[in-house]
Amino acid sequence: MKVVGVKVNGSNKTVYYNDNDLNLKINLTVIVNTDRGLQFGTVEIANTEIEESKIRSSLSEVIRIASKKDYEKHKKTTSFFVEDWLMDQLTHDVRRNSWQGIITECQHRP
Repeated sequence: MKVVGVKVNGSNKTVYYNDNDLNLKINLTVIVNTDRGLQFGTVEIANTEIEESKIRSSLSEVIRIASKKDYEKHKKTTSFFVEDWLMDQLTHDVRRNSWQGIITECQHRP
């Protein structure tokens, strides 16, 4: 079976994935299927052959090489998440403090 070693973003661990018959080189960004759904990953170990008897469980697949569309979707999703988080923080601060306290704090920041 042909596999690649991929480091999923946010992890220090390299995990083997079925290469899905793609020619994948080291440092290439790919989309992989993980327990958390589709995620970006970086190829750390290029296509290599491993005996199926040495594989302990079924491997998830590399879905595709990451495209510009994947990056744009990720950026859009991430920016919405950040905006929502900031709004939640602001709402929490407003409820905890008075508006005047927040305005004063912002004016004194460099």
